Amino acid sequence: MALVPGKQNKLKLKLYSDHFIQAEGVPQGSVLSVTLFIVHLSQILNHLPSSVHGSLYVDDLQISCQGSNMSLIERQLQNAVNKLVAWCDNNRHAISPEKSRCDHFCRKRNLHLDPVIYIRNFAIPIVNDIRFLGVIFDRKLAFLPHVLHLRKKCERSLNILKVLSRTSWGADRTSLLRIYEAVILSRIDYGCMVYGSARFTVLRRLDPIHHSALQICTGAFRTSPVESLYIISHQLPLDSRRQKISALYSFRAQSVRNHPINRLSLPAGLRRLYAARPSHILPLCERTKMLLHDSDLNNVFVQLSDFFTFPPWDSPQFSFLNPFSGFDKSSTAPITFQQLFHHHRYQYSSFVPIFTDGSKSDGHVGCGVVFPSDTLSYRLHNCCSVFTAELVAILCALQEISPSNHRNNSIYTGSMSALESLSHYDNRIHPVALEILSVLQFLRNKGFSIIFCWVPSHVGISGNETADIIARFASDFLQRALPYCDIKKSLVSHLMSAWQQKWNLLTRNKLYSVKPSIGLWSALPMREFDVKLTRLRIGHTRFTHRHLFLGQRAPRCPTCQVDFTVNHILIECPSFKCHREYHFNSSSVTLQDLVAKNGSCAIKPQPTNRGWEYPEPVADFPCCAPWWAVPSGLNHMLYHMGKKKSGPFSGQRIDSSFKRKSFPTFIVISRISSQNETFHGVSPFLVEKAITGSIGDVKTTKKLRSGDLLVEVESPKQAKEISNLKSLSTIPVTVKPHATLNSSKGVISCGELLNESEEKITAELKSQGVIHVRRITIRRDGQLLNTKHLILTFDSAKLPEHIKAGYMRLSVRTYIPNPLRCFKCQRFGHSKTSCRGTLTCARCAEVGHESNDCTRTEKCVNSRKLVKSQTPTPGNSYVSVAKKSISAPSADSNKDISTVSISKPSDSTTRAPPPITNLRISASPSVAPVSEEALASPDFTDFKLVTNRKKLKKDSPTKTNNSIAKAEKITKFYTSSRREVLNTVPTKDNICTHQSALKSFETKKPTSVDTQLLPMAVLPPLEKRILQSRESDVDAEMSSSSLSEEDALEYNMSEDLEDSPAVVSPPPPAKPGKADKYKNR
Repeated sequence: MALVPGKQNKLKLKLYSDHFIQAEGVPQGSVLSVTLFIVHLSQILNHLPSSVHGSLYVDDLQISCQGSNMSLIERQLQNAVNKLVAWCDNNRHAISPEKSRCDHFCRKRNLHLDPVIYIRNFAIPIVNDIRFLGVIFDRKLAFLPHVLHLRKKCERSLNILKVLSRTSWGADRTSLLRIYEAVILSRIDYGCMVYGSARFTVLRRLDPIHHSALQICTGAFRTSPVESLYIISHQLPLDSRRQKISALYSFRAQSVRNHPINRLSLPAGLRRLYAARPSHILPLCERTKMLLHDSDLNNVFVQLSDFFTFPPWDSPQFSFLNPFSGFDKSSTAPITFQQLFHHHRYQYSSFVPIFTDGSKSDGHVGCGVVFPSDTLSYRLHNCCSVFTAELVAILCALQEISPSNHRNNSIYTGSMSALESLSHYDNRIHPVALEILSVLQFLRNKGFSIIFCWVPSHVGISGNETADIIARFASDFLQRALPYCDIKKSLVSHLMSAWQQKWNLLTRNKLYSVKPSIGLWSALPMREFDVKLTRLRIGHTRFTHRHLFLGQRAPRCPTCQVDFTVNHILIECPSFKCHREYHFNSSSVTLQDLVAKNGSCAIKPQPTNRGWEYPEPVADFPCCAPWWAVPSGLNHMLYHMGKKKSGPFSGQRIDSSFKRKSFPTFIVISRISSQNETFHGVSPFLVEKAITGSIGDVKTTKKLRSGDLLVEVESPKQAKEISNLKSLSTIPVTVKPHATLNSSKGVISCGELLNESEEKITAELKSQGVIHVRRITIRRDGQLLNTKHLILTFDSAKLPEHIKAGYMRLSVRTYIPNPLRCFKCQRFGHSKTSCRGTLTCARCAEVGHESNDCTRTEKCVNSRKLVKSQTPTPGNSYVSVAKKSISAPSADSNKDISTVSISKPSDSTTRAPPPITNLRISASPSVAPVSEEALASPDFTDFKLVTNRKKLKKDSPTKTNNSIAKAEKITKFYTSSRREVLNTVPTKDNICTHQSALKSFETKKPTSVDTQLLPMAVLPPLEKRILQSRESDVDAEMSSSSLSEEDALEYNMSEDLEDSPAVVSPPPPAKPGKADKYKNR
């Protein structure tokens, strides 16, 4: 047909053609082209056979046939295709064989053929999946190809959000969420009621897209829980969102007359089949019923929306009276409204007054109608709104007017919104309002004159007050269909309640304490501030959770020995109490007060002149800036978490009297049993589940040799909860802290505390976890002298790195007690007096003899291997024992020891010759032998004095000379020995004098010899026994197991007390009596 009669056209191809008249057809691009095409093509479905179903959307047509016989299905489809081709030929349309596809939907696993359908002589290709109206259908209807294709498209669209968002700048959270809903979420929602029948494992492939988009929009840290992302962005999970869209689609289809989905119902036989096989996924209609089973919408009917009630040329006309216009209800007295109403009734006294009203409260919705001689009241469904109740009351009044004889009626209502809705007719009008207009037109056609008037409620108008009362107490249910808009609100409310119930179960989520009820949080105008606030609310920040990406341990608070969390830093940790008072104006604040209300907790202005980094966004806030928006706010607190501590601000008050928050880390759980049963026979799975269910995940759980459980907790909360345990599952238990593992010992050194008592130091350091202090003493000349070293016992298992003693910051070293050693069996853990082992030589490690006269090769007692070096290990060396125990004997006290003079060059202390070690007697006669007298007096001139590892002070030459003098005394003492040394060092004089006494010495490898090795190398047997005896006594004194709490711990602290020089100094000369005592021993 011709759209415009007589329209002339011409064609341009370089030149213009002649004019011609378009006789028929629709001009390309006309506004009616698509509409007329749809109208004309909609007749094609009428030519399909009854066994073949079809659906048409503009020019997309699909036909289908189901059955168990493939040849029958193929014949029916081919017949339908032939009819469609014939209709298209008759109506000048064409079906494209190249764009047509055939798909065989079947779940049979055995071999079966696919149908072959022809369009004319062209066979339609068979495909595994086909796309129709944006949804990809595969052969098994698993919808995996559609989900994968959808995920790929959404991943590309995520780049839009990444470009528009950064943690420091970018669009605000509201704008980003709108973009996400329009670009990405709309694609996920489209067709979800169709592909929602896929398996859960297939549908959850879309969850990472949803989570990534919410994380980008909100700026949350990547470790944030997905439940927190849902709450912070006020977005439903995808599974709940699919349920919502499917249910709304089902109700929407019920409101449309002759909708195809309304004819879909599951037969009784299939219902029994699905009940017997719960793993099978139900169809859309049954899934919707399962969703609404626990709500009030299980057996409701949706009111039809008939938009063709009124033809376009006969639109309804509605008007109402308002005699109270110009009077504000809040500022006008009720008597004024009553007088105005009486005046109005005087004007319309011939009209019968009818009052209507609706009421809605918790669990009750009702409507009431008041006639001059009667009243009507009905109770409606709980999901109905008060607007629906007002419209239903008007509709009931009109239905009661129809059989009456009164032709003039006046309806008074207190709902201005209902009257405004009736006066504006369009396609989106409320279905009850549409029904009112239809009844009103019917009554007017019958000769009724009906006017509508608005009256204010609760101003003393008797009819309106009566209608309100009977509406609130209505009890008779009115059975009628519900409008779709009310069902939609009720369904959304039901889904939000279900979401709230799931959120109430996640009490351990960090965001739950801040926002226990689900609601929408308004976004801040600046992206940077909004991201900071979001991360603080969720509890996942870069400082507290970046260790998860680095593979490190969680950062722990050195004061409280717990992991750093946002709540611990801002609320709990006593180290930040002064900062809390400074920034929050109070030390007793909660995390909900700080972050739940967009940072409404204000801070004081900064006393410094640094100013604001961002003056514009700060000015947007009503009062002063939030605490987290200030550069010295949260960043300043996080700065104080590191090792560097800055001084206080100007005017800041530091509270140093806080109590260290300690708790028992290691807990012993013992089983209570009359038969002395332990946890040896209890399943470890049961124990783990019982502990986790009682106090949550603990750090470690171990079983002791006694059968008790050793549990290491992570927080004070867990320590408190586990101390209150009375049973694990059904096993009665007792809980107590471990006796030794919950404390630690460390050593500090401070000369300023030398004159302070142990009790005073303990009282001053109590706030830092110190529960006991012991001072290390040294014995000199029979007297105990105090040192600057203190042993501190802390009430926590982890030793702190530093403590603060007054104004001093002292480092804490680990306390390692000396082991107790036995010089009989050469083992550790007991002394010689209580030894039950076998006598073992300390030199050759052989059993049965002592090491006094042993001349065998030296071996290690533990490894039975040769001793390659006698360099002492750090700690209590031989020379330290010699300093303390051995004194130089005199000629009177030790007459058996002959005195041999040794000549030394004058420059031996300034420059020593290279050392000579590993000397042995050679058979070569090239060197003159040495006499026995020379052998008994070894010369140490050729040995180099090795200095201590500590550096010399440049300004202390006197100490250096004293140290050299002490070294010479040690040399003289050991040269006075009677022992014959085979490996002596020959001097030039000795070689010249005694050429025939000994064979020559041969030097193999000259190495450096430490003076600390000389005592054991050249001591005679008597002094060696004395040294070993004193060493055993010293080790027994220094062992922690042989000391009581009142005894003093003796260390050799001469180096620390005397500010040790470079050369090791010998002990002072011993008294003559001591040499005789050790000799007799």
